[in-house]
Order: sequence, then structure tokens, then C-alpha cells
Amino acid sequence: MKSTSDEDLGHGFAKGDESCLNEAYRRWGALIFTVAMRKLGDPEEAKDVTQQVFVGAWRGRENYDPQRGSLKTWLMGVTHKKVADQLTRRSRHLRDIEAVTTQAAASSHQQDGPADSVLDCLWAPSRATHGAGCCA
Repeated sequence: MKSTSDEDLGHGFAKGDESCLNEAYRRWGALIFTVAMRKLGDPEEAKDVTQQVFVGAWRGRENYDPQRGSLKTWLMGVTHKKVADQLTRRSRHLRDIEAVTTQAAASSHQQDGPADSVLDCLWAPSRATHGAGCCA
């Protein structure tokens, strides 16, 4: 596949030639990783997105039409969609964490009343010696 043109590569990819998938990864894997890394700022997420792009592109290759554009351009479109999906997942995850944290904080504030009562009772023996006990 060394001297295969981008056009031939696209046609082979669309027909299901696995060597074209390998060549597409060799040619554009680093570009896709770099774009994902710049958008996401996290190398692990960028690696995951790069893998998702090639797996998704291979599985959805029937949607690629070499007559409409180059394989590289199509892969970059897939990349932008996968990056957007990852950013959505990240935002959802952060919102979930914030909701749990907020809920936990609210629960702890609601428990301040009984906890304060327990603390008051714990201090009761020392208060009792001074005439200010609360627990009988």
C-alpha cells in the first residue's frame, strides 16, 4: 500500500479492504490524535477518540462515498463528531459529580441539627457539674 493514492485508498476502504484501513491509520492516525488532543486536552481521551474514529469509520464505511470527498476529509468529520461526543460525556460526568456533591453537602447540613444535639449531650456531663445538663 506504500504508493497507493488517497483516491485509491478511499475506494479500497469503502470496499472493505482491511489493508486500506491499516494504511489510513498509518497516514492519518497521528493527525486525528493531534486534533483530539488539542480539543480535549487529555492524552488518554485523545487515544480513546482516535481508536473510536477508526473503529467507527470501519464499521460505518458503507456511509463513506469516495465520489463525495476524500477519506481523510471524511475521517476528520468522524473525528469532530467523536470529540463532540466525548466532550458531552465529560460534561455529563462533571454535572453528575456536582449533583452528587451538592446533594451530599445538603444532606450533611440537614444532619447538623441532630449532630449538634448529640454533641450537646456529649458535653452535658461537664455542663451538669455546672448546672447546665441537657440529657437526663
